[in-house]
Amino acid sequence: MIKYLRKELLGIILNIAGLFTVSGLQVYAALRMTKVAEYIIQQNVKVFMYEVFLILGLWIISLIISYYQTVYQEIVIQNISNDMRSDMSYASWNIKANYIDNQEQKEIESFLQNDVNMIENKVLRSIFGMIRFMLRAILSLIALFYIHYLLFVVSLILSIILYFIPLLTKKMVSNAGNQVSEANKSYLNKINNMMRGIDVLKEFGGLNFYQDTFSQELLKIKNSRVLLAKETSKVTFIIFLLNVISQLSVIFVTGLLILNKLILVGAILSTTDLAMKLFDSISAINQYMTIIHSSVQLLDKIDKFEASNDKIVEKPILLAWNYVSI
Repeated sequence: MIKYLRKELLGIILNIAGLFTVSGLQVYAALRMTKVAEYIIQQNVKVFMYEVFLILGLWIISLIISYYQTVYQEIVIQNISNDMRSDMSYASWNIKANYIDNQEQKEIESFLQNDVNMIENKVLRSIFGMIRFMLRAILSLIALFYIHYLLFVVSLILSIILYFIPLLTKKMVSNAGNQVSEANKSYLNKINNMMRGIDVLKEFGGLNFYQDTFSQELLKIKNSRVLLAKETSKVTFIIFLLNVISQLSVIFVTGLLILNKLILVGAILSTTDLAMKLFDSISAINQYMTIIHSSVQLLDKIDKFEASNDKIVEKPILLAWNYVSI
């Protein structure tokens, strides 16, 4: 996988720069909310309106940049996916030329049809999503430190708790993801075997066997996906509960600081927005990591198939009309 990421390194760096800019503008807009609240309390309508339109402008600019970044991100993802498909196709050529059994060929067919799409959707997009929320979380922490160091300390501690507790459950999600992958591979193998022996089954009246086999494989896929949904939902529930508790804790600390006149009253708007950005980002990072962990087995296939590119063709098959006699 590293090989393909390195090939698109420039595109990845440009995407990260775009994500950083978008997150920076949105966090800065959250900081300006303090002044919005203060000016309305002071009944300074002119400056209040200026701040409102400034925040609106910051959001519009961030959304425009986000649009172009999303488009370019998709270009990079498709380049990586096409590189993987190209390499796997070449590996398939070598496997056929070296008389390797049909099992590896079936695995490559499964990879080209299903696994690359899953890597594209569950791994590559999750990586970019995780980077986006990591940047937003870091910038939100910096902004909270700018308001008051105590908010930074509390938020940092809660962020660490929110990040590490769900990691304790990643093993069960990873195991469930492996079961889904194995069920899909088993289903594809059974399809190939049944299609090749369909005439024999018809000859001996094997309709019931044919239907039962497919039903069993479909049931395996169903059960594996339901299990994955259950395990993922457990992790999501834990993350959501910790998220709510963390946001309320930051609001509580902000209230104490305001009562002790250590920060402006209007800061409650900024800290609420920043806390939501921070802890929502931590939750999103955990969810993306959960998705990636459930797809680890797919990434392991890449190394296996890449190794087949190094195989030596000892007995090439030459097909030409010169070798055909009638």
